Amino acid sequence: MVRDETRFANAVGRIRVLERKMMDKGKLERLMDARGPDEALKILQEAGYETDDGSNTAWDYERILDNRMKGIYDYLKKISPDPDIIDLFLYRQDFHNAKVILKSLFKLPEEGKEIRPFICYGTIPADELEKCINERKLNEIPSFLRGAVDECFESFGKKNDPQEIDIILDNAMFRQMSSKAADIRNDFIIKLVRIMVDLVNIKTFIRLKIMNKPLSFFQRVLFDYGTIPVSSFMTSIEKPLESILEGIKLGPYTFVCEEGLDGYFNNESLAKLELLSDNYIMSFIKQAKYIALGPEPLIAYLLAYENEIKNIRIIMIGKTSKIPNDIIAERLRDMYV
Repeated sequence: MVRDETRFANAVGRIRVLERKMMDKGKLERLMDARGPDEALKILQEAGYETDDGSNTAWDYERILDNRMKGIYDYLKKISPDPDIIDLFLYRQDFHNAKVILKSLFKLPEEGKEIRPFICYGTIPADELEKCINERKLNEIPSFLRGAVDECFESFGKKNDPQEIDIILDNAMFRQMSSKAADIRNDFIIKLVRIMVDLVNIKTFIRLKIMNKPLSFFQRVLFDYGTIPVSSFMTSIEKPLESILEGIKLGPYTFVCEEGLDGYFNNESLAKLELLSDNYIMSFIKQAKYIALGPEPLIAYLLAYENEIKNIRIIMIGKTSKIPNDIIAERLRDMYV
């Protein structure tokens, strides 16, 4: 059945107006040139990053950014003729929140410190999800998440390994996103999800190789929902780090991988690989600028806004931690506008 993409005409028109209000490179540079976190907050407020209570300080930036992102999701669901398309990307927040809840329940603070706390937006309110999990009312959790949470209880009870939570929930998340993308039957969305999986697999593969993990572990944490078969990664398991990419059909990701590894060899950090992965997604979604009808502009705007907020967060962390501007600039992602 052919989908009627003209349904999105009104929504796309609204998005085109909003795109012109997004931060461009000049606005981001102005934020970075702020003399301190308080001045940076004022610049953010001028750009519309405010909350209703008016009591914000520079140290509230996480709350300000989360509230703004929640507002974007709510607005997109309101204007989209097919809100399920927005839910596909909200699933990431649901699974993140489930991780936080389970790790807290199993008393794993050393793990929880490395991930962000509750995200205030998702398809399931975080407080409701927490109540259901803590009280073991799993039948009240939506089916796409219920089975994975149940498996976490069973697996952690047997192995007492916090990594089980990440492995189970990440696999379930990409399975759900891939399934929903297939149901939507939009080539842009299907390819976007596959790109996300490919990049996660590449980053995971390189990270585990650096950690010298065994073959059995690789087989459990790589996901078969992308364009690069998991079997392709397996051919390079035994190779030295300098040549692990040989034999893997990386295709369009070759530059990301080679430059990302060079970054690791130069400073023993995978930060460049993370940055290049984000930039690759940004490059892909920019094609939506030229699509007049369909869900593509809505999804591109959503991910572009997430990217804008990631850049703002990098700058605000830099300002509150007194990190020099040249170092902050090296960490910034490409902008959509």
